[in-house]
Amino acid sequence: LILDRWSVDLVLQEVWSAYEALVEGRAPRFRSLRPYRDYLQWLKHQDLDRAEQFWGQFLSGFTEPTVLGVDQAPGTRAEHREACYDSEGVTLSEADTTQLSQWARQQKLTVNTLIQGAWSLLLSRYSATEDVVFGATASGRSASLTGIGSMVGLFINTLPVRVHVSPGDTLVEWLRSLQEQQVTLREYEYTPLFEIQKWSEIPAGEPLFNTLLVFENTPLESGEHLTTRAAGLDVQPVADRRGDLTNYPLVLVVVPGRTLHLRFTYDNRHYKADSINRMVGHLQQLLAAMIAATGDQRLGAISLLTEAERQQLLVDWNADQQAYPAEQGIHKRFEVQAARTPGATAVVFGEERLTYAELNGHANRLAHHLRKLGVGPGELVGLCVDRSLAMVVGILGILKAGGAYVPLDTAHPQDRLTFMLKDARVSVLLTQESLAERFAEQDTSVICLDAAGESLARENAENPRSYGGVDSPAYVIYTSGSTGKPKGVPVTHANVGRLFDATQSWYHFDANDVWTLFHSYAFDFSVWELWGALFYGGKVVVVPYWVSREPGAFYDLLVREQVTVLNQTPSAFRQLIQAEEAADDAQDLALRLVIFGGEALDLQSLRPWYERHGDQQPQLVNMYGITETTVHVTYRPLSSADLNQASGSVIGRPIPDLQVYVLDQYLQPVPIGVPGELY
Repeated sequence: LILDRWSVDLVLQEVWSAYEALVEGRAPRFRSLRPYRDYLQWLKHQDLDRAEQFWGQFLSGFTEPTVLGVDQAPGTRAEHREACYDSEGVTLSEADTTQLSQWARQQKLTVNTLIQGAWSLLLSRYSATEDVVFGATASGRSASLTGIGSMVGLFINTLPVRVHVSPGDTLVEWLRSLQEQQVTLREYEYTPLFEIQKWSEIPAGEPLFNTLLVFENTPLESGEHLTTRAAGLDVQPVADRRGDLTNYPLVLVVVPGRTLHLRFTYDNRHYKADSINRMVGHLQQLLAAMIAATGDQRLGAISLLTEAERQQLLVDWNADQQAYPAEQGIHKRFEVQAARTPGATAVVFGEERLTYAELNGHANRLAHHLRKLGVGPGELVGLCVDRSLAMVVGILGILKAGGAYVPLDTAHPQDRLTFMLKDARVSVLLTQESLAERFAEQDTSVICLDAAGESLARENAENPRSYGGVDSPAYVIYTSGSTGKPKGVPVTHANVGRLFDATQSWYHFDANDVWTLFHSYAFDFSVWELWGALFYGGKVVVVPYWVSREPGAFYDLLVREQVTVLNQTPSAFRQLIQAEEAADDAQDLALRLVIFGGEALDLQSLRPWYERHGDQQPQLVNMYGITETTVHVTYRPLSSADLNQASGSVIGRPIPDLQVYVLDQYLQPVPIGVPGELY
């Protein structure tokens, strides 16, 4: 026999009355109850066509269930074991419950409306959507059927509740509109849920909602009806776990009274206990924040974080702060190193090579020449050359002149290069004779480095006097941006300097390191590759374009040059792994570091590498960043144990002088386990 709580209350009253009568020797007297079959007949005469029109309009445009973005139990979808439900709950104190009820009355709201509002806000934040649908139970005892209050049976129905959570809405007005919706829904609460499901736009077989809110309007509060002493009989409630079983992965049961009890019942195949515990705290926090809010409080400003969580997310996890003030520009740091190791090889391209002294001298001559053309602090100078020694000389010469270089990749379409030149207002462009025709119609001074060799050789080879400070731009790299339109990002000397100072304690770069300049100099990974070598006396090997596109040839270059620091996108490294496996005579690599960046890393793609090389030498590291924050933001050393992770890329923790926050669409910090955007 399945009854609703109202019916249970009616039955128990009759049971105790009959028991007392029999004990006292009286004949039991029962009240007149209207039979349940009258309700079933009443249901048959309800207008389903009108209900279909209402529910179809109510759910119009809602095409997929609201999914909570919380840490889920491992193996959620793969396991087919029987559902197992656990419960977590909290009881508000009598004082807090009184405050909640008083605030609701002041705003002409019901406590049920407050609970639905807090639940809607929580679902919206957890699912990162402003349109949420959840299930709610309705009493089903329609006032239009005379005598329904004295019927015994199952009247409760489950209905969808759809709530729009717009960050600009004011709290009280939003809650009042939600309460008006509840009144409207009562007119159609007789509608079977399976019919509503068919009328919705949710695909067949998909649930309309995954969470259920049960607000007990007729509570058996703490078993108070069951503990009645009847003729010396002491009756106590017995807990039955079967009462926790539901058809939904997550159910919130709210029992009002002198104290307000909130109980979460969840399928532990789907959710972790820690996630549910946090959810309990967040619902409490939302309720507290709502009743403490001012009348014009906007929804987007209401936080669901507890003070302890806010401290952890905003302060504790970003407390490892250190400053790395730059005292010298990029070119000055290079000049110091060139004076320290003038005869050491600085840069290699094929059979060509330059020592630190030679590279410094060539760059000085170019810098003096650019100065004569008016290049100085803040001046943007275009650079469009093939990969070569001249590329490195060009970059360093522009910096020494006080300008910032704008790298133009020769492989880019002409219209993109033209746009970048105009957008950056480049007045001087360094290129080579074979490319000069591409810029014949540009309103800029074009210098062909190969043709100007003799005139540059006559320039002063001494270090030019430095112009501009460390806060002057060093380069402007164009990214595609979210719109697909190229976007220029200026980065200062100080930003580049602090990147290396902040990470040196991890990597210990030195004069024994050999780097590859593998990436296009129009991609900011190249900044890391170039100065990681030249700041510390190492050697940088400029990789010919065709070699960068041929993994086998690149593998041979790594072996031949005994490269120690390799920087790769994960996709390029996968090709390198395959090239090594395919090599007839695999040779010893000298790598001590492999640093990933530029793309999300699929950890499982590293399995063949770890099986061949282990995880000690070289050390693999995943770094994450964007052009605007100077190449790298986070750091995560990897090991073969990471392969046990199911999926996803790990990006680690921020570089010591940076901060990382995960925020929602309202720029509020999100709780642990809830997805947001990285700031």
